[in-house]
Amino acid sequence: MAVIKIIKVPNPILKKKSKKISKIDKKVEQLAYNMADTIENYQTDVESGVAMAAVQVGQLVNLVVIKEEDGSYAALINPKITKLSGEEEEGLEGCLSVPGIYGIVKRKEKVEVKCVAIDGGKFLIKTSGLFSRILQHEIDHLNGILFTDRVDDLNKLYKLDKEGRLVSKKGDILDESELSKGY
Repeated sequence: MAVIKIIKVPNPILKKKSKKISKIDKKVEQLAYNMADTIENYQTDVESGVAMAAVQVGQLVNLVVIKEEDGSYAALINPKITKLSGEEEEGLEGCLSVPGIYGIVKRKEKVEVKCVAIDGGKFLIKTSGLFSRILQHEIDHLNGILFTDRVDDLNKLYKLDKEGRLVSKKGDILDESELSKGY
């Protein structure tokens, strides 16, 4: 396994749409393992990673790797949102490709996603809350959309300071307890 360099804004590849994976081969498997290593090794004093799309390591293929609650990783091939439901909730999001910047983004509370596992098996994920937000965020990447594109008010963008606090352009420190969900 290997850590791959993370592509960061303003690299134009992040705005490109990824292509469907037609064959799960050793190359796809290796990419998934390397993405998991990259997530695992992305750590600063105040930030860490939980998921990424292949485009974030320069590969325009429909692959998402997510760190699960138990510390294991899941590779989702050709994930497609089939249903969004529930209330629209505001939550704080960040991104490995937009380091040090966070924004308040509205997302649906629940999501259903069709995808293929690394072993070729098809499955459906039905989830809500934080995992729903993560899936929507990562699938946006596959369509060339960054979380910053979904921030509806530039006053809802924050920069991480040296102490790990989120500070607005105006210098206000974000009180995260005011948010419903975050990623």
